[in-house]
Amino acid sequence: MRPLGGTTELIENDRIVTNESPIFLAESPELNEGFNGVIDNVAIYKSVKPLSKIEKTWASIMLRCQGDFDNDCDVDGSDLTVFAVGGSSITAKQFAADFGRMNCP
Repeated sequence: MRPLGGTTELIENDRIVTNESPIFLAESPELNEGFNGVIDNVAIYKSVKPLSKIEKTWASIMLRCQGDFDNDCDVDGSDLTVFAVGGSSITAKQFAADFGRMNCP
């Protein structure tokens, strides 16, 4: 994999230092190892996030319900009504996968 860019910001002695080292994503020639798969939903932060915040962010992305049109944290009959009258852009398969869920973030 190629480097992403030419600027890296590091924290040294409580201050951000910029250098021109390459940034590698999923593979580093120095480590002689790589990643065999797909990476999606990448976010880069300036500081380390607590595990609770990482888990909350993951849940909001991965567990969201596409069929919860009224944002009441479930996919039920009221959402089915919106879907039935064509008030959404998701497919029937996507809606069916969410229907009945009661844990939408």
